[in-house]
Amino acid sequence: SAYGNCPNIIFETFNEPEHQDWSTVIKPYHQALVSSIRTKSQNLVLLGSRQWNQRLDEVANDPLDSTRYTNIAYSVHFYAATHKQWNRDMVQQAIDKNLPVFASECGLSEANGNGSIDEREFNAWVDFLESNSIGWVVWGVDDKEESSAALKPGASPNGGWVASRDLTPGGLAAYNLIRSKQGDKVL
Repeated sequence: SAYGNCPNIIFETFNEPEHQDWSTVIKPYHQALVSSIRTKSQNLVLLGSRQWNQRLDEVANDPLDSTRYTNIAYSVHFYAATHKQWNRDMVQQAIDKNLPVFASECGLSEANGNGSIDEREFNAWVDFLESNSIGWVVWGVDDKEESSAALKPGASPNGGWVASRDLTPGGLAAYNLIRSKQGDKVL
């Protein structure tokens, strides 16, 4: 009710289901919530899958009815130092079935938000996503003391960041990649 008329709102019905079954638990839950959202809004709704939004292979075998459930996309999450080609292969199964996909969370670190940064694998993911016209959003623009954070601890909460001073190695790599893809379009 509060946000149904806001065109810039994206709804997400179940972020990162962990061990629940797609067909008997997650999918029916999405169906119920999308139906409820549609009484107030026609905005995009993101749908998570088992194993922290990674099992798009299961979604590909049993998607929501696209004639009944419109303006939806299946969410994928990946962290480049953990999720490799095997994960892209699962996403490819959804692409092969013409299902809409959106990478609503991704990063260069390990899946736990810390550890190593894998810039090469992140570039492979972005190339894969963009070659399939899939949008992606990097996690997270925060100054938490971990590898997935884009900002160094203590960076201003008000923006105005200087890349060499305020961005972490992962944040700088994501920034440089976005700049290389978008050029002067990035603010």
